[in-house]
Amino acid sequence: MDRERIFPDQYARAFEFGCQVFHGETRLKDAVQALIRIGMKGSTADEIIRITGNLLEGKTYKRGLSSPATDAALEKILGLYGREALRKAVRALEGQVAYQQELGAPMIALSEVLAKYRRVLAATSGDVIYPDEVRRSKTFREGSTKTVTVNVYERSSEARAICIAHFGALCQVCGIKFEDTYGAIGAGFIHVHHLKDLASIGEEYVVDPLVDLRPVCPNCHSMLHMRKPTAYSIEELRAIMAKAT
Repeated sequence: MDRERIFPDQYARAFEFGCQVFHGETRLKDAVQALIRIGMKGSTADEIIRITGNLLEGKTYKRGLSSPATDAALEKILGLYGREALRKAVRALEGQVAYQQELGAPMIALSEVLAKYRRVLAATSGDVIYPDEVRRSKTFREGSTKTVTVNVYERSSEARAICIAHFGALCQVCGIKFEDTYGAIGAGFIHVHHLKDLASIGEEYVVDPLVDLRPVCPNCHSMLHMRKPTAYSIEELRAIMAKAT
């Protein structure tokens, strides 16, 4: 598998089939054949599907994926199934890293992926609600006249986690990373900002964590909301900071 060139869309399809096989929605044989038709070797397809199942089950696996593929798999698991599923996947990845290290492999890149998702879990372990985030309820009421329905990502902390996993715990305005300044206690800490003001959305609001959310530090988060009812954009605040300095 190491020498076979696998494209991101092939990995994405393999992970999708892996999830379907794990949940009994597709037979392994049918999934492998479907992946062969899009140019993947049968042995590779079988292996990725089985590893995806191990990740979902939290079970250590011996043959591993590349670090980018593992990163993509964990991000997909988080997006599809939430934090508890990610916790199992992290446990499986811990076993994989430990197994390979026992064999003498340094596993530097994969250890970085593992550290990343440990930070994601740590950052979302509490039920922290920031100024423009939706609380854990089926609806968000804006005043007394509008009821906003939100999807499962926004009802919990998964939207935050997906956003942070993708962009990193790095302020998209000023560039601060709390871990660099405060060490371990700052690892994974960041606010998450809604690019679309909640006051301006319609009755149906389905959150896309990678399109609608951005990580920002508490100071920049507050400054973004200094303009009401429409907050400053990230680009506007960057320009304001550049002009001030």
